[in-house]
Amino acid sequence: MQLNHTAVIIQARSGSQRFPKKVLQPFYGRQSLFETLYTRLKAQCPVPIVLATTTSENDRALEELGTALGIPVFRGSEQNVLQRFIDCARQFQIDTVVRVCSDNPFLDPQAINQLLNAYRNEAADYISFRIGDKPSILTHFGFWAELVRVPSLEKVQELTRESLYLEHVTNYLYTHPEQFKIRWLPGPEFIDPNSTMRLTVDTRQDFEVAQRVYLELMKGNPAFGLKDVVNYVEQRPELLAGMKQEIERNSK
Repeated sequence: MQLNHTAVIIQARSGSQRFPKKVLQPFYGRQSLFETLYTRLKAQCPVPIVLATTTSENDRALEELGTALGIPVFRGSEQNVLQRFIDCARQFQIDTVVRVCSDNPFLDPQAINQLLNAYRNEAADYISFRIGDKPSILTHFGFWAELVRVPSLEKVQELTRESLYLEHVTNYLYTHPEQFKIRWLPGPEFIDPNSTMRLTVDTRQDFEVAQRVYLELMKGNPAFGLKDVVNYVEQRPELLAGMKQEIERNSK
């Protein structure tokens, strides 16, 4: 399967209920959380990167940031995220999407390459990682992207108008494997699926913890990888304890 018309779409908005404008907050030096994620992705990503934000006035700053960074920007529905992705893909003639959430500063670029290689070898409607008994998107690690075909998203749009599936772009696909070709890739062996490690940023507490971890890792090795992140956190019981509290307070 060729990878023409394939792109990463970063999903981002300012209107987070728990921590508004989190993706625009200074995270590493002068870089915002969004810029930090984009910088790491851009260095290793073999396909174009697009920003999909909303038409809300609050997200004008995100559009301006994306433009300043040279990222193609699409603005669409705030609530109907499925529609936003479909419209974004149509505008930029994208057939296959690697979906990235902007609140995951430790997202593993190598995992994106794994998704693309898996799709190149055997096309599927949806490809992602399975961590223990969960799709990676449902974990609190914040390390992995998902790959989905745009025609499959259009099919979801035809099959349901339920708000759950309009807000959570890929949920319908992996919960209806009888209707789509789903491929699961195994997570790294060095990750304990039951770990309380939480590096997705949902709250201010998440942000501050992730910021400290990122700073320390950058001091030691600016080219740090996923295994470095996991080793750093797992060797610090006090970090894991705090992360466990955030998981309990903000369970999905």
